[in-house]
Amino acid sequence: MSLSEQLQTMAAMVALGNWLGASFDTYSRIMGQKKRMAFLVFVNDILFWLIQAFLAFSILYAINEGEVRFYVFLAILLGFSMYQSLFKSLYLFLLNRIIALGKRMFRFFGRVFRLLVAAPVRWIFRLAAAVLFFLYALVRRLLILAGKLLFAVEKVLFFPFQKLFRKLWLSVPGSIKIRTEKTLHYTAGFFKKIWNLFH
Repeated sequence: MSLSEQLQTMAAMVALGNWLGASFDTYSRIMGQKKRMAFLVFVNDILFWLIQAFLAFSILYAINEGEVRFYVFLAILLGFSMYQSLFKSLYLFLLNRIIALGKRMFRFFGRVFRLLVAAPVRWIFRLAAAVLFFLYALVRRLLILAGKLLFAVEKVLFFPFQKLFRKLWLSVPGSIKIRTEKTLHYTAGFFKKIWNLFH
């Protein structure tokens, strides 16, 4: 490995050390927002360090084809120490500001969504339900009124023929009477069920 490659490797590892410090603080800040199950915390920690290891190897491979020397770890440690002593307080200040700004923006857009989308949709559903209920009540009233009118018309029209029908009915054979009564009883029961649906 040439001198220029060694210098590039050291500079990259120092930067990686700074990145590790910043990413670890970011990870701790985000994961510390809520209480989580110990198993999930363990899995997240493993994934975090696997990603960091993959990133470090990718950088090394791009610079010196993945050749690892002792000074690589020293450079990473130097970069991490630089972050802790020089940049950590400033980075955490900026990170907290960004998180607070993100929370405010999330709440703002949540209110906008509720005002412009959720509230109108809820109002439309309530209006549609009220219209459907009104139409149902109107149709029910009209059907009841139509039934009463038909019953009244039937009484008026058939009243003069009641005696004639009675005499004709008495002259009908018994077997036909039984079948007719069964049919009328079944039909009356059917219409009674329909009538009960609207009451």
